[in-house]
Amino acid sequence: SAPTKKPKPKTPTAAENQIVEVKPKQSKGDALKLPEVQEAIRAQTKELQSDTSWVTPELTRALAMKPHLLKGLNDPKTQEAIELMQRDPRAAQAKYKDDKEVMDFLKEFSGLMATHFSLLGEKEEKAEKVAAPTATATQDMPPQVMKPEVQEAFR
Repeated sequence: SAPTKKPKPKTPTAAENQIVEVKPKQSKGDALKLPEVQEAIRAQTKELQSDTSWVTPELTRALAMKPHLLKGLNDPKTQEAIELMQRDPRAAQAKYKDDKEVMDFLKEFSGLMATHFSLLGEKEEKAEKVAAPTATATQDMPPQVMKPEVQEAFR
């Protein structure tokens, strides 16, 4: 039998040799910002600002025990940091990462508020008298570490 010839490889044309560059439509920083999530955050923030039922006597007592937090809440720089944190946490972290005063305030205030809202949630659950106990994500989380006097103010 006759040997078969292998076809010659085709030389690509100039048009086939072009490299197509694909670019993202948005910047990396915005890739994680979903419009519907951002809108939900804005709606929740507005709701919390108009509904002050979460501002309880326990929260007021806890804040009274932390005068430096009250001072921070009235400081224009920390107010700006809180507003930026609500809008864009990454930008707030980048802007204030080297500002020890603001970062310490945000850390302590966030911890206080986390404790406050956790306790509010617990009170709400008890008030609803849930018939069957259900596991919640917070039961699996370690408790917030707060000074005993602050925890006592919430009780």
